[in-house]
Amino acid sequence: MSSSDSQAPRRFLAPLFLALVFLGACATEPPPRDFPEIGFAHLAPIQLDVGTIEVERLDRPSGQPPRVDHLFPNPPGEVAETWARERLEAAAPGSANTAQVLIREASVIEVPLPRTPGIKGAFTTDQSERYDAKVAIDVRIFDAYGNFLGNAEAEALRSLTLPEDATLGEREDAWFRMTETLFRDLDRELENNIRGALYSYVLN
Repeated sequence: MSSSDSQAPRRFLAPLFLALVFLGACATEPPPRDFPEIGFAHLAPIQLDVGTIEVERLDRPSGQPPRVDHLFPNPPGEVAETWARERLEAAAPGSANTAQVLIREASVIEVPLPRTPGIKGAFTTDQSERYDAKVAIDVRIFDAYGNFLGNAEAEALRSLTLPEDATLGEREDAWFRMTETLFRDLDRELENNIRGALYSYVLN
């Protein structure tokens, strides 16, 4: 057998080994997660003395770092629009008043955290990122002539950190829970503010 013949099995085994490694990596890829939609239909709507409700989203995700809200299972901007649709009701069809819901901000910022340096860092699981979430909504009432009659606003803030070894599934679980809590806080504060500052226009 020539030397070139003796190298043939090795040349064959190398790509075969790489192919098996590639297939193994594909096999361990987690399936896409199916998260429930965060909604508010289970809560009684706040009935307003208006004929129409308009929703305007002033804050749009850039899709670029440090914004990461577009990666969330329930992006906060979309949940804010759901809140406006399901929590507010135009309960006076004959009224010329209009409620305007301004989604001023619905963002999540990813902040890299410092890592433990040197040999100690090799044996330390650091918190690698912090996620700062903010949602701010303003509800305004206008009459038929566009005159401003009053408003109620609120904002909610939440932060969490995740370890560097967190899997994508673990990150998505944490992001989902944070979004739920963020909007639970916002809903409570904004309803209180609407019933206080706009009490003349609340029918229930």
